[in-house]
Amino acid sequence: MTDKYPFSDDFIEKIRLFLTKFEESGGNRGDNNGNNTANNGVEENIYFRDKKSVDEKLTDFLDGIAKTVEILTEKGESKEEILKNYTDCGEFLLNTSGSGFYADVQIQKINDGITLYCFQTPGGGSIFLFDTEGGIVMVDTGYGIYADDAKRMFKYYSLDISRLKFIIVTHADSDHCGAGGAYDVPAYMHQGTLEIIRCGNRAWGSIHESSTLEKVYTTMIAYFSHWNPSKEKNIRLFPEDSIEKIGNFAKLGTLPVGNITINVLLSDGGHQFGQLILYSEDANLLFTADTLMNFTSFDTSRRNYNSIADFLVTSVNVDSELARKERKSAVALALEHEAKTGRKCLICGGHGTISVLNSEGKPETLGSVEHYTPKL
Repeated sequence: MTDKYPFSDDFIEKIRLFLTKFEESGGNRGDNNGNNTANNGVEENIYFRDKKSVDEKLTDFLDGIAKTVEILTEKGESKEEILKNYTDCGEFLLNTSGSGFYADVQIQKINDGITLYCFQTPGGGSIFLFDTEGGIVMVDTGYGIYADDAKRMFKYYSLDISRLKFIIVTHADSDHCGAGGAYDVPAYMHQGTLEIIRCGNRAWGSIHESSTLEKVYTTMIAYFSHWNPSKEKNIRLFPEDSIEKIGNFAKLGTLPVGNITINVLLSDGGHQFGQLILYSEDANLLFTADTLMNFTSFDTSRRNYNSIADFLVTSVNVDSELARKERKSAVALALEHEAKTGRKCLICGGHGTISVLNSEGKPETLGSVEHYTPKL
């Protein structure tokens, strides 16, 4: 195989290992009650649907990597650094799952009936859980490779995940929706998110939809992170657009979460088409997904891991101009909330800590953060 590709045997065998681990994950798809639901939804998962063997997947994926190398070397990057980013990503996710898993956790009392938990996983997006008297609501699922680790963590924090009522998926990146199949509950999302799940291209619906870098990266992170999104029978869709607005964002609808109401807003599509923003005036909450985050709260490991995506696709935003616009709109909405209510708005970004805006309009971590490691 090395005769066909400009890759070492060691590199190819590492990629084969990551793909093999992904294939093995296909039969380990439990539900929120801890039941094994082997092969449930595998047929609709784009990366299992083709029924290709590991060797066939490997050949296709190496073809994609070769194209990525060609594109990025033309931009001045070295082949060695490009290939290192691929293996660094796969190794990081394997090494930080199971016994290597950890998380940074914030627990925020919203009111007498609701407590919000923010779980920052080692790589990728945060998982949020609302613990309410009527059940648990999840905002974003984290990577599929962390699903079992997350369930153990929830149990450690006395969160009975069998009480999970539904999931809100902010967007279709693997670190935000890639463990949805581990929970047999409704998953609310935008039509664009469903289309990206179906086609396996994170840039679908954007100006970079035809980008080879985006397509290959989407495939890579699906394989390496054990992609397992919610089954289509569980998916519930919001309206695609609306003339009603909150701030600069279209309001698609509302969802009750315990004794509060969440307004579901549509972003401009700068980070990804169909990305949702969630806002509750009465609870002082603004979930900004990957539009606005507290980058200063990232530790070195998370900062280094997140740089892999930036390197391999040149920007994690599918439209940088729109991303800047929606970031300003998110900050403006938080500031409008504070001016109107006299209360701080809690910024719940897709990565990093729950934060509030400081006097300069920049996010600062709210309260204390505790470190969790599993007791295996």
